[in-house]
Amino acid sequence: MKMPTKKHRMGEEKTMNVSVVGLNYRMTSTTQEQLQEHTPMLVELVREPENNHDENAIAVHLTRWRKDMMIGYLPRDVAAKLAPLLDHGDVEITSVWLKDVVPGGFGELLISFRRKIS
Repeated sequence: MKMPTKKHRMGEEKTMNVSVVGLNYRMTSTTQEQLQEHTPMLVELVREPENNHDENAIAVHLTRWRKDMMIGYLPRDVAAKLAPLLDHGDVEITSVWLKDVVPGGFGELLISFRRKIS
């Protein structure tokens, strides 16, 4: 019987609530209201290590409705902790839900993830 190695074992799934910032820079208030009508919806996190403003940047992209549209970013403090874990394979994102959009500037995500067991 083949046992999994430690580097391949991931822990129990956990969740965290995180804001999406920068919506006002990416879409009009009308588009934010339209997006709000489609929530909750699955979205995708996309690392941007070459981002000139933040090497830890993690963008939020839609996966349906306006597929691949970038709507904002994880807050800088959250990205600073999460990006290195993602880059080193210490965290696996299992799903990301856009739970709500508040026209005027922010949204709320529910991120499900598993951490590598060391």
